[in-house]
This record gives sequence, structure tokens and C-alpha cells, in this order.
Amino acid sequence: MSFPQELFDMVIDEASKLSDKAERTRALVALSLVSRAFRECAQNHLFASIAFNSGRRATVAAGRLLNLLDADPNTETKGLASRITSFSFSSWFLDVKVGNPSLARILEKLFIGEGKPCAISFQFFDSTLWPDLPGTLTQALFQVCHRPRLASLSLSNLHDIPQNFLQNSCVNRLSLFYVSVSASLLPQTLFEVIAAQGHQETLIPEYFDICDENPVLTLLTMSKQVGPAVIFSRLQELRFFPLEGANIPGLTLEEILVGCKDSLKVLAMRIASDGDRGTMLALTLIPRLLNVHTLALHATTTLTETHLSDLATFLQNLAGYCPNLRTVELEFDMSLRRLLRGDDGILQVIEELGCKALDELFEQQQFHGIRKLSLHCRSFLPPALRLSPPVELRTQEEYETLILSRFPHISSRENLKFSVHVTIC
Repeated sequence: MSFPQELFDMVIDEASKLSDKAERTRALVALSLVSRAFRECAQNHLFASIAFNSGRRATVAAGRLLNLLDADPNTETKGLASRITSFSFSSWFLDVKVGNPSLARILEKLFIGEGKPCAISFQFFDSTLWPDLPGTLTQALFQVCHRPRLASLSLSNLHDIPQNFLQNSCVNRLSLFYVSVSASLLPQTLFEVIAAQGHQETLIPEYFDICDENPVLTLLTMSKQVGPAVIFSRLQELRFFPLEGANIPGLTLEEILVGCKDSLKVLAMRIASDGDRGTMLALTLIPRLLNVHTLALHATTTLTETHLSDLATFLQNLAGYCPNLRTVELEFDMSLRRLLRGDDGILQVIEELGCKALDELFEQQQFHGIRKLSLHCRSFLPPALRLSPPVELRTQEEYETLILSRFPHISSRENLKFSVHVTIC
């Protein structure tokens, strides 16, 4: 008696939903050994996302993965490599000056042919210069970043990148963290085959995540005639988290918002909540963002906690430029020392942070369209409190209930889903 393949797929899919990663992996490996019918579906889950983080174990694992790929005669078409849709690595597991031969050879086999959109992430935790990378690795990086299946690219701590590196790529989700661009150019001969495939010379992303402003234009276009109005004309989600206190010349957030004013739907940004530093956005220079439905504000401060009244003021001013908001997420800091008090003391702390101003803000007419509001409170355990005896803390749920009680107007609003999340680090 034979069963339909759909039934086998359902069994595999249920195993892939196990929350514990180790348990999920064991279950999928066991199922992949049952029969050929189970194997292919199980491998789709087992090899979909590959990440090498740190340590010698990662180096050994990279070698083992390469051995599997080499042993599979169909790896680039319907075998193991074709099942990988997400790949990330950290420079902790390779000496970039010597190179890791396994890494370059793995990259050569990724995302070839047709299939699902793919994502790749390169994280160099020690600031790394492009010229210091082995030639085999830079060549492999270039190749994988220009394959049609690559839709998402993230670069961290990589400096002196050739300014035409992303020319003719298919990436539409781009994340840049602590990167810089050099004046050097890759040989145009590298782009001849790629350009013949019809890829655009200018990168026009739909998702953009940056922590500084410097590399934006030089990596996205080689043409001085192409400006923000073209580059960001399709941008739907922007995450802008500049370095605290940085004053970096180059393309500004205001210019990006002008370029994507007709397409942007999600805006996430960091703001300074210290009164003497102001904000990191000149509101008078931005257009009305009529399609933005989600706004996330991450408050930073040189102090130990964020004043919610400052957040409320900035939110009130910015909301006028985003009249169709439906979701608001606010992230702020609270001193853990102050959370060690009794319930009355904690409630007093919350009030001192300005919860009343934020609570009353949502009574205003311009916020009646909000359907979801989330508060994310971060508390950091000072080193002195990590020592014995251990600190007696309430559960995160208990803190969340106390904070919720300080927002009576928001909590009583109909058609508004209100939640509080506390994270103790």
C-alpha cells in the first residue's frame, strides 16, 4: 500500500515547526532516513538556512558541508546546494588574511539556476578591508552577489569595497552596517556577461537597512545623474539606525524619504531622546508619507533611561507627516535598579518617565486611526548586580502588567491592540 507524497510532506512540515532547534533538527534527520520520499522534503528544511557563526566547530562544519556538496553530483540543480536559500557567515570562523578554502568553494555552488529568492549575509566582526581578502574569496563573493536568485544581501564591518561592486546585481533587500566604499573599481570585464542578462546598472532596493549615511549612493549607482528620486523610488521599508553622535557627510535621511515618499510603507528609525542632542531627523525637510502604515521608533539616550514624554513629543510631530499610520512600535530604556523597588516604587518610576504624556497623546484625533501599539522596554542589569547574592527580580510578565496599568486611556481605547514587552539583559 502506497501513500500520496502530500501525506509525507505534511509529516515533514509538522516536524519542521518544532520550536526547539536541536529537537527539530534531530526529528528532520531521522525522517530523512526513512525513505527517499521523506528525504527530499526533509532536506528542504534541513538545508534551507545555513549559518556559520564562530569557533573551530564552524570551520569543521564548513568542511563537512563542502564535502557533502562535492559528493552530490546534482548539487547545483536539484541536490543539496539548490536547497540552500539563506547563507550567513561570521569572520570569527576564518582568518581573512589566509582565507578559508571551504568558504570560497561553498559560495561558488550557491544560488545557481532557477528557484526561490535567496539571502546572504557577510559579517566581519573585526573591521576588514576588501583588499585584505584572498582573491579566491572576493571572486566568489562577487559571483554569488550577482546571481539572479540573490534577493537579499547584508554586509557588516567590510571596508574599502569597490564602488561598482553592486553594479548589475539583482538585490532588492540591502543591509549595510559599518561599511565604507573606496574609489577603486572592479574591471568592467566582470560585468559583461551580467549586463547582457538585462540587469540594471543602478540598484533600486525595496528594503534598505543602514546604520550610517556614507556608502549609500556610491554603492547603489555609478551614475552622477541618478539621484534619490530614482534610487529609492521603489523603497517600501526603510530602517535607519545611524551611529550615536555621528556627524557623517553624505546622503541624509531626509533625502531618502523624499525619494521614497510615494512607495514607503514601513519606517523604522533611531531617535535621540536627550534634550540637548535633539533628534536625528529634520522634520521640516521631509514630505508627507501617505503610504506609511507602520512606524517604529527606537529611542537612544546617554542616560540610563528614556523619558517617554520626549518620545511622545517626537511621535506627535512625526505623525503629522504620516497621516495613515496603523501600527506604532516604541522601544525605550528603563533603569533596572529602579525596577527592584516595590510595586508602588515601580509605578512611581513609570510615572516619572512621562507615561502620562504618552497616554494622553493617543486621545488626540490624529491617533484615532492607530490599530496596534507596542511598547518595548529594555532594562540592563548593571555588572554590580550580577554578583552574588543573585538579584530577586519579578517575572517579565509581572513588570509588563505594572507598566500596562499606567496607560489607562490607551488600554481603554476600542479597536486598539495595546501590548507591553519587557526585556531584561
